[in-house]
Amino acid sequence: GKIQLNKQINNIIHHALDANEHSIKLTENENSTLRLIANNFTKKEIAIEMNISDKSVNTLCRNLFKKTKTTSIVGLLKFAYANNMI
Repeated sequence: GKIQLNKQINNIIHHALDANEHSIKLTENENSTLRLIANNFTKKEIAIEMNISDKSVNTLCRNLFKKTKTTSIVGLLKFAYANNMI
């Protein structure tokens, strides 16, 4: 027969499955960039801190936006916070 789950348990399972669908894999440099952005570093400061070019920072940011389906730093940080990435 069919198993009837408690509504609260069903919500927990549904939430966990939704969270799993949104999980993304970031590279080490993308993670570092995200942490530095969250700590209010400018792109120039990120380049200096990570010893990479400004162009590389722009590419990392573009990749972060693409992977998180966001279009702004605020959106990126909201996504990262909501998904326990920062």
